[in-house]
Amino acid sequence: AVCRAIRKQVEFIKTLGNENIEKRIPDIIEVGKRLMYLLSGLNYPDISHIEKDVILIANDIPTNIMRLADHDHVKGVVLKKGTTKSHTVLLSVDMEIPCIISCTDVLDKINDGDIIFIDGEKGIVNAQLNSMDKINVLARLENHVKEKEYIREFAHMPTITKDGKEIKLFSNVIDVNTSARYREVGADGIGLFRTDFLYTDYDKLPEEDFQFDTYKLIAERNNNNIFIIRTMDTG
Repeated sequence: AVCRAIRKQVEFIKTLGNENIEKRIPDIIEVGKRLMYLLSGLNYPDISHIEKDVILIANDIPTNIMRLADHDHVKGVVLKKGTTKSHTVLLSVDMEIPCIISCTDVLDKINDGDIIFIDGEKGIVNAQLNSMDKINVLARLENHVKEKEYIREFAHMPTITKDGKEIKLFSNVIDVNTSARYREVGADGIGLFRTDFLYTDYDKLPEEDFQFDTYKLIAERNNNNIFIIRTMDTG
């Protein structure tokens, strides 16, 4: 019954011919999946307590699951579906986790436990590493770390074009925990605070006082810099 209801909603949205509304289809399917897990008495997938370094491979990863991914152990994401503008991909970017999408046959060719290398810049997944490949990969990773450290030296320099025009850079922030990170990359403030997770992370709707305390905490941390809140952002 749940499957039929979800399928009916998805088919209806497709008839509207509206790209923006069609982007909500994965969210509707996700609601259906969660209902089916609950009705079946099964635990919903959780990747917040991974204990070793991994690359996640899936058809797609729902936003709420991706958001709770362990930053220290999730080293990459490879998806069979998805778009560059999907929330999961945007979250991966925020987390500095390389993400490759539209790998149509990835689930057929890679098994759990395989050692693989993904090149986020070129969009390449290498699942057949020989000993020389592994040496080259480790060297590339070392160079990548050095390059990031070098680039960080420029983070807090003024953002000015050659002809002297100043450009303000603002950060997207998804929750209180990540609200301090924008300063690490030298942003001038918070251009968008996504309030979706004030709704989706809790069992009940956030009361006004709770929202006020959350916004106040981030504002105080923000040192009087610009802080834009997109309210009632419920996805």
